Amino acid sequence: ELHDKALGQFIQYLKMLEKTFKNDHSDIDDTLNYTGYKAKKPPAFKDDACEIRLLDFKLGDVRLIGSNLQLSDRVLLLGFASPALTRTLYYEAIQTNMLQENAKLIDVLPEQSLHDVSLEVQRIAINDLACHSSGLPDYAKQNCNSPNDLLLALKTLDNLSTEKLSILAISLLGHALAALHDTSYDDLFQEKIAGPLELFNTYVNYGLEAYYLACGIQSTLDDMSKLLMILYCNENHSSTTIIQALRKSFSDNIA
Repeated sequence: ELHDKALGQFIQYLKMLEKTFKNDHSDIDDTLNYTGYKAKKPPAFKDDACEIRLLDFKLGDVRLIGSNLQLSDRVLLLGFASPALTRTLYYEAIQTNMLQENAKLIDVLPEQSLHDVSLEVQRIAINDLACHSSGLPDYAKQNCNSPNDLLLALKTLDNLSTEKLSILAISLLGHALAALHDTSYDDLFQEKIAGPLELFNTYVNYGLEAYYLACGIQSTLDDMSKLLMILYCNENHSSTTIIQALRKSFSDNIA
């Protein structure tokens, strides 16, 4: 069963994807028709959003029907969903006891990488990185091209006061999880998410190594449609740990 909240979330995703390309927008009806399902347009869905005439959920497949069908194969930067996918890896690590809920940055990253980093930063809880309460700024002061640059930038942080979504925090979260698994983030992402869920066109953007975990994961509408079905249709892998983590992460991301 596809619930109203799930519908509203996915429509918001599609709206943001559409704006990426700055295509012409068309007015839509106040009611969206689905195969065996009808739902009212959520309040946040405005007339300048992308045109969606029908979503067909037959056989677990989602197909866009309308003027923007050509978007299905376009590569999209998932600025809005990248943090949710990275947080999925955190929740999965908690569920599999790979990571304790009270773990701190100093417990996960190699000791030498935190040399000369303030104790306040070293003691940031991993959960706070995931939940936007770490106090870290949006970005580091220095230009960061690699995970090592990001770790070096931690040495200049001494005042943790920002309580908002932080690109820096989510990026640190992803790199810390990769260190926990003794691998790179892109390999971890493929092993835990893209591979098992068969998101064959969803991958890491290698041009943004320091921050891609928070704003540079790429995908297509086809893969995002598949992700919708996995997230909200109970018959799709619902008992697996990664699906449970994925659902929690996306639910928290929209709240």
